[in-house]
Amino acid sequence: MGLYRLVATAALLVTAQQQDHSAGEAGLTVPPSSLPYFYVAEASKKCFYENTPVHLPVTVTYENFNNPGVTCTVQISDARGVEVMSRAVSPRKPSGKITYLTQQSGQLSVCVSCPSSKWFGTEMLKWSVSVDLGDTEVNLQDVAKGLSLENNEKLIRTLTDKLNYIRTQNEYQEQEEHGMHKLSQSLSRSIVGLAIVHLGLLGVATFLSVGNLNRYFRAEKLV
Repeated sequence: MGLYRLVATAALLVTAQQQDHSAGEAGLTVPPSSLPYFYVAEASKKCFYENTPVHLPVTVTYENFNNPGVTCTVQISDARGVEVMSRAVSPRKPSGKITYLTQQSGQLSVCVSCPSSKWFGTEMLKWSVSVDLGDTEVNLQDVAKGLSLENNEKLIRTLTDKLNYIRTQNEYQEQEEHGMHKLSQSLSRSIVGLAIVHLGLLGVATFLSVGNLNRYFRAEKLV
């Protein structure tokens, strides 16, 4: 299924680029082809599943057409159900692309979700999501010999996928580091607070002990 989709996507890209080239010569503008769309209710999640081998680039292209002003999420999870990549989809940037390199074989899930924008009732949000599987290996010998137009297009897509993957990985790592930093700060404040409380209790206990000992010594006429 993923192979058929990849072949179809490549054919569409070649056709679209040829149309763009012809339209450019004629002074015309060709609009980009639109992906099939679907609807997802607010405060709910819709997922897509793909069986993928290990070390396979997976490219998720998404667009949210009618965002009501909330930040939605596109999430990729591996076969164990563990989140491996996520992207916040804001009203200012409702479309984009995520590229992930699978680390194990199995069923990969791609889910989209949005929080509710209203206290009562939910709105149906229009989305389009495309999950493409492909190989990003570049044959440098073919490049040295001189590539055909089709191979040039494949090389450009390969380099673009690699750049998208690196950028997405960096964004995900930054999100993880930011979360760990906030957690570390919260734990540090909690530890400092507990230490202050501990010192305060120790001071009170010491003061009470000294007072009791003083009264005891006076009662026994030891002082």
